[in-house]
Amino acid sequence: MPILSHKEEVNPIIWRYINLTKFISMLHKQALFFTYIDKLDDIYEGTYTHTFEDDLRKEFHHLNQTIFKTPATNEQIEENIRVFKVSAAKLRRITCVNCWHERKEENALMWKAYAFPGIAIKSSYEKLHSVFNKIPQDITIAEVNYADYENAHLHPGNTNIPFIFKKTQYSDEKEIRILHEKNIGDYPHNAPQDEIDIGQYIKVDLQELIDEIIVSPNSPDWFFDLIKSLNEKYGLNKPIKKSSL
Repeated sequence: MPILSHKEEVNPIIWRYINLTKFISMLHKQALFFTYIDKLDDIYEGTYTHTFEDDLRKEFHHLNQTIFKTPATNEQIEENIRVFKVSAAKLRRITCVNCWHERKEENALMWKAYAFPGIAIKSSYEKLHSVFNKIPQDITIAEVNYADYENAHLHPGNTNIPFIFKKTQYSDEKEIRILHEKNIGDYPHNAPQDEIDIGQYIKVDLQELIDEIIVSPNSPDWFFDLIKSLNEKYGLNKPIKKSSL
């Protein structure tokens, strides 16, 4: 079952802004595309903040003193940190994400960044939860938090933490993201780099997920007609509207 984390509205409106190629691919596959974290443009995706190593060092010292009742040497602590970093780097290579934007109305910045020209899929947080509850894959759905990576402290105990935090410079995205970890072998963190490609599709019920399709601002009539034709060809038959911007 998906894990959901949200702090504000009970069922906010969400949007996925995509170009024409991605829209056709989504319809053809009847699936959402998940991109591997290490293939995203932001080099800090899936990483910890700058205080991470010091925080981890303190955590290992605390664990040794309170649980194992034996103080650890500096060499043991540094080796634990090295192993943790190797595991975190491998996890970053096999975790993939599908991203949505939370907002009541369209967002001009999101159009320009991701779908110009293109379309925006309008849905809701509740529908996202519902469609992923019906599939076998292990999924996490969470609201992205934004932090100052120079000073913020992210607890290393939850392996999803680096994937649901981004730098404050991205806060305008108001992102809701779906996480999936590719399972390779008995221990998924042992995935070799050459087995990882750019991402993977996960089939979902698009009919249930999508409320409306919005065509990008200032699109010519032929582009609107093309989106309408694709909508009918693939049996989606959802309302199509021109952007209000």
